[in-house]
Amino acid sequence: MKKLVALSLAALLSVSLLAGCGGAKSQPSPSPTASPAQQAQQGGLKDGEYKAEAPEFDDKGYKATATVTVKDGKIADVKFDAVTEDGKSKKELSKSGEYGMKEKGGAIAEWHEQIEKLEKVIVEKGGVEDIKVKDDGKTDTVSGVTITVGEYVELFEKAIEKAK
Repeated sequence: MKKLVALSLAALLSVSLLAGCGGAKSQPSPSPTASPAQQAQQGGLKDGEYKAEAPEFDDKGYKATATVTVKDGKIADVKFDAVTEDGKSKKELSKSGEYGMKEKGGAIAEWHEQIEKLEKVIVEKGGVEDIKVKDDGKTDTVSGVTITVGEYVELFEKAIEKAK
């Protein structure tokens, strides 16, 4: 009889422990101390379009730009480009063949194709936290991207900071 009571109590205790561990799962709310990228992944950003640009033109005559669109508290779109002093878009020059990384430099893909891969990965991941940038500004994190991306990752972070 004692065995039966002990077994019943053990079963009751096990069931109550399992029931206590279950329950409805809730979405994490954005932490006030979360980074902008973590807030973006959690949906804690203000909707709108946020821009950032490099402070000056680089040695090749381009100024990098970033535009980040937030919708429903999450990153909906990212656009990177670089413009010349007379307003020419590096992305458009690349698309037209004038920039010619494949032809002139033997690259695996044109500049606009590579920057668009980076944009897509950032939207899919909800930020840049998983994109590791090496000292030379390049990354091995995004497949098919051999261009220097460090400046664009920094501009993304500056733009998204405005959405906090």
